[in-house]
Amino acid sequence: MSGGGHSAAWRLRYQYWAGWRSVALVLDDALAIEKARADGFTRPAARRHEYSGVARYMLLPPHLQLALMQCPPELLPLLAVLAIVATGYTRPLGSRSVAACHLLQGALQYLGLQGQVIAATAHVVHDATGAVDNIGECSRAPIVRDDGDSDGHAVLWMESSRRLIDPTVLQLQHLHAAAEDNTSFGVPVMVPLPSLDSLLNPAPGMAIMCLRPPLVISWVAQPRWAQAVTPAPGSDLDTGLGYGKLALAHSILELIQGLRNFRSDLAQVNALHPMLADLLDGRSNLPGLLAEPPAAFLRICRSSDA
Repeated sequence: MSGGGHSAAWRLRYQYWAGWRSVALVLDDALAIEKARADGFTRPAARRHEYSGVARYMLLPPHLQLALMQCPPELLPLLAVLAIVATGYTRPLGSRSVAACHLLQGALQYLGLQGQVIAATAHVVHDATGAVDNIGECSRAPIVRDDGDSDGHAVLWMESSRRLIDPTVLQLQHLHAAAEDNTSFGVPVMVPLPSLDSLLNPAPGMAIMCLRPPLVISWVAQPRWAQAVTPAPGSDLDTGLGYGKLALAHSILELIQGLRNFRSDLAQVNALHPMLADLLDGRSNLPGLLAEPPAAFLRICRSSDA
């Protein structure tokens, strides 16, 4: 066989081997993610490779995959973290809005995005019947337990994108029936606002609203409960959230790395988010995670009968 023939044969063998290697790496990551989800939370992979994050993306429901593919570059980090929060825990975080918002705020801060957790009430009107669910209404300061459960409610304000985010309202168990066969309920609620003041001091008759037929959702800020929805430093909840924020930041980074294989505009994402760009390109690194998550974190993300 001529030298050219040998070269072509070796190229073919390499391509064949490389193809199988990529499949093996993605499958290995997928198995690890599913095992970690059953244990509490889909922690990031122990090692990085050129296909890191692909499995995390491919395991998402189709409507979240589509949202991540079609969102503008400036919203990609927000959609990435919301996709993970919506799917990455053993149980939905519906009654854990306070914990969920603090997880989001802390994880995004690691990536250079600033947010603020806001105590609020949510009002959900069922369009067909007129029935109203008032979420987080309390006659006294809301209570937040060590596992993150609360009778209050919280939302997250992201200043750079001017978005109000409610990561849990559509995960509440008593709203599941209304969400049947409606994939829009699987995309977490994110509402554009001109400023935080629009939420804190809305003009008369200008309620902050979102339509998710057959539901109409509105919010009222409750700034007097700000301290009540802030975990006490050193508490079990604070300890659990501290680990969870960093684990979530690692997972966001991994998912966005995987999206390099599906989106062609990651350079725009990098330009908009320089701190994230440094992490993606290896010029800086997130702090390392503990080998095992603390029990305080597992209480937040596991089902009550786990």
